[in-house]
Amino acid sequence: ILILCIFLFPYVHDYFTAPVAAGKPLAPGSWRSRCGLKKYYTLCDDAFLEVNDDGIVNIYNDQKDLVLTMEGAVCPKKVVADTKDTADATAPAAGTIDNDCVDGLVMTEEGDIIIGGKQVKHAKIRSKEALEDFTPWPFFNVPNINIKTAPRFKMFKPL
Repeated sequence: ILILCIFLFPYVHDYFTAPVAAGKPLAPGSWRSRCGLKKYYTLCDDAFLEVNDDGIVNIYNDQKDLVLTMEGAVCPKKVVADTKDTADATAPAAGTIDNDCVDGLVMTEEGDIIIGGKQVKHAKIRSKEALEDFTPWPFFNVPNINIKTAPRFKMFKPL
């Protein structure tokens, strides 16, 4: 078991610390960590990105204080009607989801942030100083969004 843990450690660590890259969506309920598993054996100023089910993405600092928030949308669920009468073999099966909206957080090649199919135009951050800690992390490249300083923005529940 120890050998298996040693073998899997880098893969698990890479998964949780991978920055959000273009075309690699993060599903609702997923999260990323700046330090990942390193926080347990090194000094690392950790931070967390959390993709919520309600179309909101939050970033927390090491003390689990909300530092940055982005609001998008939740993809509408369109259910396909019964397709028994059509001869089209490529048609989706009855009862399946049929839309192009990607649930969760997506970064485009151009650097746009899309949450639940809605482009994020701005993010709220607690202070300008905090912005330095989150550029470009948790993103692979600096995103194309405006940052609004909102020191008293509504706090959401911590992780």
